[in-house]
Amino acid sequence: MIRELRKNVNSLTQIVLDLKQQQVIQSGRMDLAIQETLEAKTAVDEWLCQRTDEGILIHQAHPHIDGRALYGHVLWYSGEALAKYLVWRHGGLASRDSCIGKFVLELGAGSGVVGLTLGRLGAAVTVTDAEPQVVALLKRNIAANDLEANVKARALSFGDASTYLEPRASLDLVVAADVLYEAGQGSVLARVLDAHVPVGSG
Repeated sequence: MIRELRKNVNSLTQIVLDLKQQQVIQSGRMDLAIQETLEAKTAVDEWLCQRTDEGILIHQAHPHIDGRALYGHVLWYSGEALAKYLVWRHGGLASRDSCIGKFVLELGAGSGVVGLTLGRLGAAVTVTDAEPQVVALLKRNIAANDLEANVKARALSFGDASTYLEPRASLDLVVAADVLYEAGQGSVLARVLDAHVPVGSG
């Protein structure tokens, strides 16, 4: 999915740049070409936007920035699947208030589809990610869905206990979708869960 997404974005961007180069040659108007290129890039960025079956609007961003892979910039099938399951588990879309009074933490939220869906069901959700750019995208998606009253975004790094939430006893649910990418990360995730899941919960 990442490869296909990047290929599509790069193809569209290259087409735009080629057209702008031709316009510069023909008209000599560099300022106009730059402005139109920026407008076209904005259009490409807006193309990276999807609405889930549950009605959640998800803005995506380029998955590679400055040579770094930002997996959280993309809406993954695993997140959509977990969101669908949670909607079903709580009575479907008709039960918009089924999670009122529930306090939820989403780890490695990425685009935020799971936490935003729970927020739509009435839960008070904290969506988290370790990457500042992804946290910024989370805030954008919260605003795009008018869920500022229910959903908050903040940084949380699995390996940095100083970023963990307190107190853990106030959480009713901790969710995460597709957050392990490398060998050895399981033990780190286990520490995060131990720090946030209430003692004795099932």
